[in-house]
Amino acid sequence: MGLAKKLLMEYEARGYGKVPNKYVCHHCFDEKGLSNFIKKNGKQGLCSYCGKKTDVLDLEIVIKHIISSISNEWQDPVENSPYESAEGGYLNNYQFDIWDLLSEQEPINAVSQTLFEDIYSTINTNLWARPFAEPFKEQHLLEEWDKFIYRVKHKLRFTIFSENNNNKYYPIEQVAKIISDLKFEQICNDKIYRIRITNNKQNLNSASEMGTVPIEYALQANRMSPVGIAMFYGAFDEQTAVDEVLNSNKNNCNIYIHTATFIASRPLNLISLPSKLEIPSIYDEVKGDKRPYYIFMQSFIDWFARPIDRDGKEEHLEYIPTQIITEYLRYNYTINNKPIDGIIYKSSVGSGKSVVLFIQNDQCVDNDWNIKKNFKDKLYLKMINYK
Repeated sequence: MGLAKKLLMEYEARGYGKVPNKYVCHHCFDEKGLSNFIKKNGKQGLCSYCGKKTDVLDLEIVIKHIISSISNEWQDPVENSPYESAEGGYLNNYQFDIWDLLSEQEPINAVSQTLFEDIYSTINTNLWARPFAEPFKEQHLLEEWDKFIYRVKHKLRFTIFSENNNNKYYPIEQVAKIISDLKFEQICNDKIYRIRITNNKQNLNSASEMGTVPIEYALQANRMSPVGIAMFYGAFDEQTAVDEVLNSNKNNCNIYIHTATFIASRPLNLISLPSKLEIPSIYDEVKGDKRPYYIFMQSFIDWFARPIDRDGKEEHLEYIPTQIITEYLRYNYTINNKPIDGIIYKSSVGSGKSVVLFIQNDQCVDNDWNIKKNFKDKLYLKMINYK
């Protein structure tokens, strides 16, 4: 075999041809994933494109990373799409040449036109397409979430965890997978506000009255808890706590608002669902291959915190999916090998943060309760103020 043929075979196997002997710095990409990739892996040198003396990386390494990144979601249609001559070619509606792919679909945002041309002209595969069988992973995830909602609302509920489910897009597992990348918070000495409303002026100045409802009175379904399972619902600011409760009660005439402030006896281990996820770049070295799951997770978070009309008719059904996810996380998830104490989520009626804590009524104690004698390692909420 001749040297030229060996070289061509090598180019074909690796996905790109001969690369200019150049170095590029992070300033030359207005694309966060690529810029961070160069920052992390580069060494001091001179950029061949902008002339800056800074951390630079061999252009070939950058091209390898670009091909590896786009290959997570794009493929060669010749190898992965059925061909039908009567239909005019490959049966795939999501095909783009390498120029369009790198400039519009998955833009690398090269600052220099020369840099862009050096990259696109080196990549062997000219035509790229979404996988024919599943063009958009995030769409499959969302479809499976819709199926999950229907199943737990109308088909099965209590045996959902025992199902033998080999579906790689199964929503509960995908939510748990992405939550591993989300922010965990350890809340210590933060004030948590809880509201109760009554139709007459009375004092509810004990923690047992203002805390989690006793289980015998847990007769109303809530966002995270079904009838019969009591949880503590609150917020990190008073106005959000008030807005949440008033939004849940249609008749707000001639009512009295009671406000209690609590602090925890120990740091709380909480999962924090952000109102807005930062969707990773496809070129992110660590999270790029998880991008479809982040897109799905953002839709899930929006759904999780959406307002629900509490008209006494259907809210118990609408809450079921979030109740199941909450129960799964409560009993199957840990933070640093410790059970989670609750979930922080965006308020459904404002920009504040709400929180649900897995705390029972007997764990809500009054201000004069002896902390040193009684708290020890068990979790309690101490009511420090009432009005």
